[in-house]
Amino acid sequence: MGCNYYFKPNPEPRCPTCHRSLEETGTIHIGKSSYGWAFSFHGTEKIRSYADWLVVLEAGGEISSQYDEPIPLADFKALVLAKQDGKKHSSYYPSEQNWLDGDGHSFSGYEFS
Repeated sequence: MGCNYYFKPNPEPRCPTCHRSLEETGTIHIGKSSYGWAFSFHGTEKIRSYADWLVVLEAGGEISSQYDEPIPLADFKALVLAKQDGKKHSSYYPSEQNWLDGDGHSFSGYEFS
């Protein structure tokens, strides 16, 4: 079982009761956390490392789970760190589209969920 995480560069208004989105805005897939695996990041031509993701995330916006639950940046960083010793997707499925960044974080250039 896993959970996908997304970034919303411009947080949209939320229902004050259930905290669900009141309108849809563009979201960016950060990656997926799966049991026993290191966090698997979605990479692009511009985002090639965890450091690149941090620049994007720290610029402002909202991180949320696939269940539309907001995740504070500090909690997301703790999740990534806690999973760093897990199996690496790029090691099990090597290709030109799967890589490890300089700090050993697993990346995939493919669209995945």
